[in-house]
Amino acid sequence: MAHLLLAVYWLIWEVLKAGDYLQIDESPVKVLDPGVKGKAAQGYLWFYSKPGGYVFLEFNQSRGRDGPRQRLHGFRGTMQTDGYELYDALRREQPRTLKRIGCTSHARRKSYKALLESCSESLWFIGQIRLPCQLERELKDSSLEQRR
Repeated sequence: MAHLLLAVYWLIWEVLKAGDYLQIDESPVKVLDPGVKGKAAQGYLWFYSKPGGYVFLEFNQSRGRDGPRQRLHGFRGTMQTDGYELYDALRREQPRTLKRIGCTSHARRKSYKALLESCSESLWFIGQIRLPCQLERELKDSSLEQRR
């Protein structure tokens, strides 16, 4: 059974890697530390996915570059990420094979934070971000041809 799970795990990654677009994010998780009774250690779950496709999860003890660098070895395409500087470092290491684009949710969140800090210019950016979201809601039940 373990061999089958490893084969599925490997296959999911190969399908994602074969494409030219990945969404990548990491989330902190607490893990039990067998060396210290009653204590939890910090670890990270790295998520690799594409819309409508598989989600590949990988645990790493670190938020550092080594885990995603190894995982992305051989991937050629665009990665969509948040503003964590590690992703730019990876892109600089592989400028011919990796492109990086940002995340609208993070841009909106930063613009909203700026608005709360009295930066009225950010209101324009929030409005611009809302336009495609509003259009998407309006066209949700439309046919593919109507959406085009």
